[in-house]
Amino acid sequence: MKIVPYVLGELAAWGEDLEGKGVQRAYGQAGVRASLPMWRHFDFNSTLLNVRGVMHKVEFDVEASFSAASTSPYRIGMYDMIDDRAILDFRHHMQNAIFGGFPIPQKFDSRSYAIRSNLGGWVTSPSTELADDLTLVRFGMHHRWQTKRGTPGQQRIVDWITLDVNFNLYPDAKRDNFGSTVGLLDYDFRYHTGDRLTFFSSGCFDFFSEGLKIVDVGAIIDRPGSGSFFTSLHFLSGPVDNVVMRVGYNYWMSERWASTFQTAFDVSGRGNIGESLSVTYIGESMLWTVGASYDNPSNNFGVFFSLEPRFGKLGNISRRLGIPPPGTRGLD
Repeated sequence: MKIVPYVLGELAAWGEDLEGKGVQRAYGQAGVRASLPMWRHFDFNSTLLNVRGVMHKVEFDVEASFSAASTSPYRIGMYDMIDDRAILDFRHHMQNAIFGGFPIPQKFDSRSYAIRSNLGGWVTSPSTELADDLTLVRFGMHHRWQTKRGTPGQQRIVDWITLDVNFNLYPDAKRDNFGSTVGLLDYDFRYHTGDRLTFFSSGCFDFFSEGLKIVDVGAIIDRPGSGSFFTSLHFLSGPVDNVVMRVGYNYWMSERWASTFQTAFDVSGRGNIGESLSVTYIGESMLWTVGASYDNPSNNFGVFFSLEPRFGKLGNISRRLGIPPPGTRGLD
């Protein structure tokens, strides 16, 4: 078992808070993280399931922490934004369509999710403002069932099934989690039937009154070098109940050109939600993308352009299209 105690602290100052006044804050956290890995081999073989032996690897982890801040984060403006443009647009639509133009309640605010998830508990946190008083115990388990696949003599180890589950306990539930001791339970499940077909499901659940409950179920068909096709059903309950179907593809039209398309449809009765189409030019060191999107509920049409480097860490477009770093296949 690996046990790591830690402490962190921060002194910060802002020129203006939401009332236009200067504000200072002291923040500190102390805690301990522990993990325990285990594994076992099963002599299980099945031609039908495409399995040649199974290695089950699992890691259990737990983190307990206590945090204190001298100033509430809701007094400070969001100088370091955690939401991208798409999420900001969705928040604006949610505020008008669900809450009648009134501010989104704190229990559904993205800042609340970030604070309850202990976003301020890392020195690499993307937001300085989102840190508050919090007592938290987080449990997790991460499973990998691995097997061998490939032709005789060229077999390789691959993930057959993966399952990650995490949940939080809040000792001071009234202050930290709207009265519910258990919260933010999430899971992610993947079943790779082969090299090209994957079934997946993921979800996140809150257990206080009207807490959000989200479940995704779908499948991905992937053909390396050609593209992928995906479809999913998105179940949402809480302040609003609906079922959304997503369908899309990523397609390599040639060595230099690729396209992506996605559409979303509310099958619970609200109809079409929107579409997005983009085309990417795969340059020697850059990915050039231009596209258009349509949001049906707000009757909003948009055009977007992006430029992403291929060198260094792979970006979102590179990962989505499966574009390798330059030089992987020889001279570009």
